[in-house]
Amino acid sequence: MKLLFYDSEIPEFLKNIGNPFGGACVRQYAIARGLVANGCQVGILTWKGAKDYVADKDYPFELVESYQRGKGIRVLRAIY
Repeated sequence: MKLLFYDSEIPEFLKNIGNPFGGACVRQYAIARGLVANGCQVGILTWKGAKDYVADKDYPFELVESYQRGKGIRVLRAIY
């Protein structure tokens, strides 16, 4: 089974630079790891350049780059 989730904060969580994160990001990470452990293919939709930003491949799911983080109308970025 293939599953795709969305989380814009997961690259910063994976980089682990000491910033505090909310429970949703941590929960998404735990769910993705659990699903991979049960044989599912998991991808997390995030911003372009996230793979280069993290630069560490020690996570069991795939980061799917989709949108540019700084482009568009600032207020409407959360929608798309």
